[in-house]
Amino acid sequence: MTSPLAPSSCAHCAAGPFAATSYEEELAAKVLHLRRELGHAPRLAQALDLDAVEMRPSPARAGYRHTVKLVFGWDRQEKRARLGLYESGSHRLIGVEHCPEHHERMAPVLDFICEAVGRLGLPVYQESRGTGFLRHLLLRVLPDGRMLACFVTPHAEGAWQEKLQQLAVELRERFPHLRSLSQNLNPGMGNTVLGAVTQELEGQWSVPCTFLDTPVAVTGTSFLQANLPLFRQILERLRHWVQEVGPSCRVADLYCGCGAIGLSVTRTQPLFLLESDHASQIPLMEAARADGREEIVVTRGRVEDCLASLELFEPEIVLVDPPRKGLDPALVEALAHLRPQGLAYLSCNPFTMARDVDLLLTQGGWQVEAVTGYDMMPGTGRLEALALLRR
Repeated sequence: MTSPLAPSSCAHCAAGPFAATSYEEELAAKVLHLRRELGHAPRLAQALDLDAVEMRPSPARAGYRHTVKLVFGWDRQEKRARLGLYESGSHRLIGVEHCPEHHERMAPVLDFICEAVGRLGLPVYQESRGTGFLRHLLLRVLPDGRMLACFVTPHAEGAWQEKLQQLAVELRERFPHLRSLSQNLNPGMGNTVLGAVTQELEGQWSVPCTFLDTPVAVTGTSFLQANLPLFRQILERLRHWVQEVGPSCRVADLYCGCGAIGLSVTRTQPLFLLESDHASQIPLMEAARADGREEIVVTRGRVEDCLASLELFEPEIVLVDPPRKGLDPALVEALAHLRPQGLAYLSCNPFTMARDVDLLLTQGGWQVEAVTGYDMMPGTGRLEALALLRR
């Protein structure tokens, strides 16, 4: 058995549930958790051989994380800004600027930002008081090493905004591979990270890249899996499955983020892309044009508000990668009328996925082909699951 990772100076990793276990033990614990969650859904448990459900390992345990969402804080003792995560159940910030889970290109950027925030006098946001400016930072590394960053602030006004613009200029000069710097405005209180409005600070609005040799445009806020090497394995599995179900089928990719799944796993099929994030709309259209296919429909909106458009498209294969709360009940009901030939459900929450698939099985006519786990975030309690269903 492989030994645990060496003790880490990162407090977040040291407090992780698998800090003192081997990777084999971690995978065994996660596959048991996945089987247990699937077993709570009676119809799904009956349709599956739970003992045959597997967990695919991450290609790496360190440096695997290509996307992070970090909170700004202020270290009074060291008199410097920090970027980290809240300790579970509290607002105590754990600094993770040098987390071994992060891609190697992140630490220098995070260090520079923390130094510059103090030097420029940019105040961090105080959640309890609703005061200050810098709330969160989203940082992303693409497969070829180019990067995107997005600062989350409550507004974009006054001297603080001018200093943030100066910081963006300095970052672009210091890190040429940092191609996109944007700002998201979130004036609301609470745990929601992103607001409704995103604007460009420096560089490009979106950065083109490829997944399975297919052009995709990524923004600083569009959803994309954090573990890109393992995500590639999922895309390869889905591309093969889509071709099996029907190489000429009409495909709908719902909750599509930057469209990486739908664009890369289809070939010449008509494609319907649906995403609620306004910042992804133009990049999705640009990626569709770059793909060269004429029959790509890009729609912005919540899934439950766009069911009429989905029905007009008449999908034969549906791909879903919803948030942790799972599918909207209206979509589950709509699938009974749409009667697609195949459904691929990728989820970061096996409980809600099992619940939704169980509801789909009540409609009749569905066969569960496979459910597979993917260790998208080694060292943490999280996992990804992919369910494949056919008529």
